[in-house]
Amino acid sequence: MNKKKKQGHEFGCCPNTHAKFYEISLIIGFSLSLALLIVNMILTLWCFKASYCLLSLEIVIIALNAINIILSIILRCWRSNGSVFKNNFSVSICVLYFILVLIIINLLSSLVAEFFYFFVYAAYEENMVKSKFIIDIFYKIVNAEKLVESNESKVNILKILPWIAFNFNICIQIIMLIFILIIRGRINLNSDYGFIKKDKSRSSMSKVSINPKNKRRKSAGLITSKNSEIKEFKKVKKKKKKRYSMN
Repeated sequence: MNKKKKQGHEFGCCPNTHAKFYEISLIIGFSLSLALLIVNMILTLWCFKASYCLLSLEIVIIALNAINIILSIILRCWRSNGSVFKNNFSVSICVLYFILVLIIINLLSSLVAEFFYFFVYAAYEENMVKSKFIIDIFYKIVNAEKLVESNESKVNILKILPWIAFNFNICIQIIMLIFILIIRGRINLNSDYGFIKKDKSRSSMSKVSINPKNKRRKSAGLITSKNSEIKEFKKVKKKKKKRYSMN
């Protein structure tokens, strides 16, 4: 299906989709990721007793998602009242770049946290525990002795839930990064869509003024009016001549 092009070009991804769709998606995406990370932290809180490093890292990731939710709501409010294109134009661009930086930090933190959780789970595996090299590294991160004493049900949770939570968070951050770039393009275009809007009244007026037919009509009207003036002037002259001749 060929889309109708406006002004001869289409700008950005999905130009016919309103920007509010992406802004609402930001709020929903960050909220889902935040909820899953909180569930992960609650169910694996026993693990954090042996590792303040993991606890602080997960709190940072949760905080980054919470800040992004607040900033996304602010952007949505500014678009709804139209101030994103007027009073808050430059501020909106700054907010978008700030969210972009937080997303990148969130991605890197999630990758590091997932790597740490791999070592946490590895402590329960007999062959890994016997490996002196890995245990020496792992002892610097967490207290492996406390973790090994935990029961099997906790081990199963630690095996599945953190992997789901952090991978889901990584996927959400990548999608939100793309949406942020699209929203930035819409703000730069000063439009809710992926193309610049035309004012219908102005465009119609410009068409009327630019139309060559209208120019011809105007010029023809001017010529006829001038011709009529010349004829009237000649008639007046003839009348004056007749008066002088009679006298």
